[in-house]
This record gives sequence, C-alpha cells and structure tokens, in this order.
Amino acid sequence: SRVVASIGQPEKAYEVIKKTVENTNSTLIIPDEDFLSVTKSDLFGTNFIYKDDEYKISMTGAHQVKNMLCVIEACKVLNETFSISVENIKNGIKNNVLPARVEILSKEPLVILDGGHNEDGAIAFYNAVKECLDKGKRVYALGGMMADKAVEDSLKPLISSVDCFVSVTPDNPRAMK
Repeated sequence: SRVVASIGQPEKAYEVIKKTVENTNSTLIIPDEDFLSVTKSDLFGTNFIYKDDEYKISMTGAHQVKNMLCVIEACKVLNETFSISVENIKNGIKNNVLPARVEILSKEPLVILDGGHNEDGAIAFYNAVKECLDKGKRVYALGGMMADKAVEDSLKPLISSVDCFVSVTPDNPRAMK
C-alpha cells in the first residue's frame, strides 16, 4: 500500500507518518516541489504547473497548492485501479470549492467570507487577503471567534492591517463575547 503525505508538514508529523509507513510496509509518497511552478496567484485562484501539467485552482490561498499536489499524487495511485485521466484531475481541481474558506461572495464591492476557526486558518486568510491590504484599498473586517481559540494570535495581523475591525459574538456557547 501507499501513503500520500502533504509537503510542508511539521517534522514531528513526518516522524509519525514515516513510522506508520514502516510499520505497515507501505510506501511513502510526498509531492516533489522541484516539479512545481506557480504561474499566477491572486484572490480568485492559482494557476500552477506540476510535472509538466497545468492546473487551475479556483480557491484562494497558497496552501491550496500544497493540498492539490497531494490530490494529484493520490489520484495517480488510484489510477492504477480506477481510470482517472489528467483531464479528470484538472477538472476536479478547477471545480473544487470550499464554502466559507476565503470565499469570494462579491467581486464589486469585494466581499470575502472566511469561517476559519483557528490560528492556522486565520493566518491563511490573512495571507490570502494581504494582496488587498498591499494595494492600499480600504479594508473592513467583521469577525467573531470562539473563546477557547488563540484569539489574539489569530487576529493580530489582520486587526493591525485593516481600516476597521468589528467584533461580533457568534451564536455558540463557546463564543468569545
């Protein structure tokens, strides 16, 4: 059997994955960044070339490229049993959406919805919208978080970069007031 792992994992995660692979006599597959070239990236998606094939992601965020490399490698493994063409993979990646994760609700005016719920999600959101912040556009943010999350660490980069931040209380017993 084979195990496909994403690139950029923390070393401790790789140690667990490698140990599990060894214990199960599996083969570890990790996408090779040497064969990756990002040709375009903005709020509306990313185009990239991986191992001579060109792909388009409709979702926002550089982290989505790493996710899709994992998908591509997993599909290549599955292709040994099922018939999955490169065109099928390209179409699946292009049409894939993740509602409420840096989701563009409107282009004019630009309105973005993000339901990230932890520090990693907040950082991914900040990195995705940084383009707007860098262009000098006025940016307003509305946000609510759970009290048991790393609220300050999660929101600090965003709050210090936007023109106005409005805090709301989510309808959840764990919500921060």
